[in-house]
Amino acid sequence: MSLQICKFSLGVDPGRAVIEMPADAEILSVGLQGKSLMLWAIVDPDRATSRRTIEIFFTGQPFEIADRKFIGSVQHEGAIATVLWHVFEWIGELIPVQECEMGGGR
Repeated sequence: MSLQICKFSLGVDPGRAVIEMPADAEILSVGLQGKSLMLWAIVDPDRATSRRTIEIFFTGQPFEIADRKFIGSVQHEGAIATVLWHVFEWIGELIPVQECEMGGGR
């Protein structure tokens, strides 16, 4: 078995990012690469993939700690202000997204 360290883009907006990575990947850290928020993990590239849910919060944003595992905090010095992201992995059961019917009603 040959392992690799791979990176995954998380975007920069608060909320949830669902990423596909090989099953049983070990999340190492989060950080900036250029202006992009990235996550690094040790993966076995031969394993089937699974979805992992990563949540991003700003300082001062309310949330509940239950069912989350802290990964790290990342600071970005912007032109106008400093942004600090706090990144967690959601480890609880996800509530299914309810689909709504789109289109015109009568």
